[in-house]
Amino acid sequence: DVKKDQGMTMLNIDATNLAPPGRVKDGATHFVVWTRKASGSQWARLGAMQYDEGARRAKLENVNVAEMSFDLQVSTESDVAPATPSSEIVFKQHVN
Repeated sequence: DVKKDQGMTMLNIDATNLAPPGRVKDGATHFVVWTRKASGSQWARLGAMQYDEGARRAKLENVNVAEMSFDLQVSTESDVAPATPSSEIVFKQHVN
């Protein structure tokens, strides 16, 4: 949901059919969402997704990004709050 008057985007991310993080990368325990304004910018952690292994589904709901156009990616991580993303990217998209 883009809020042009506020210059921000509200996101709800719902990913299905995901293998557990540890099967994607040894030692990983979380799926973490990252954003950045432009390709040369540093990634900012948006939050860790709630993962339901039985349903193979991960969600991150009601989060705000202070941009209307940005890169988004989800990585597997061994920590819930890493400083930078790992190299194991599950998916990525440019939001515009």
